[in-house]
Amino acid sequence: MGKRAAYLAQDNLQSPLVEHCDLDTEIMGINVARVTTSGVVGEKVETILLRLKEQKYTLVYWQSLDDRSEYFLMELPYRGERYGTNIVYMLPINNAPSNIDGSEAVSSLAGEEPEKVKRFVRICTRYSHLSQDPRIEKAHVYALFDCWLQDGMKKRNNRKAVLSRQNNQVIGMAVYTVDEGSLHINLFAVSEELHRRGYGTELLHCILGEARTNGCSVVSVVTQKENKHSILFYENYGFKEQYHYGIYHFWL
Repeated sequence: MGKRAAYLAQDNLQSPLVEHCDLDTEIMGINVARVTTSGVVGEKVETILLRLKEQKYTLVYWQSLDDRSEYFLMELPYRGERYGTNIVYMLPINNAPSNIDGSEAVSSLAGEEPEKVKRFVRICTRYSHLSQDPRIEKAHVYALFDCWLQDGMKKRNNRKAVLSRQNNQVIGMAVYTVDEGSLHINLFAVSEELHRRGYGTELLHCILGEARTNGCSVVSVVTQKENKHSILFYENYGFKEQYHYGIYHFWL
């Protein structure tokens, strides 16, 4: 949590979580914050936004866990724009298939030329709230996702990456984080022309194998309500929806 935004969480405003987004701020060249709330409406929303504006924030990602807040978020003086709904899915590792040791076709991204896998990052950006906002440059969106890929390739910030090959060609990639007994899938993509041929399942098997190797009890992933293919893929595998949240952008 950034120091400039931290004090907001201490003001009893329905306990909002306010974070300074370091990477987004660096890439976009403006101060960016993320607010996560449930049940914060009306004047409390406006108070939080006013204080962030006083701290020179320009863009706020507002994640609302309460659909009833939508009216207040969109009708305030700042008029937030909704740019999608994220769904959080989880799979207890004990519910995963037992034969999930991965495949020789799946290997580490370490040493791979970045340009060969960046096209998969572009696939991952398609349904992101960042891509839906016309005021955010596409170059900035790609740069953010590329940083997550680089983290995975270089094993930085607790991230790792794997890729899937066919005939020595990269056909899919995934970036994930292992932390405190859980594995979270950050990025996951397979060549679109190869969907429904089992390559995604093979890649997911590898990730679940990593979860078991690292003693994780659960695997989680966030996808977008509009991404019907991704939802079907995870649900067919056994992932269960835990909760969802709307994402609003406020330009201050």
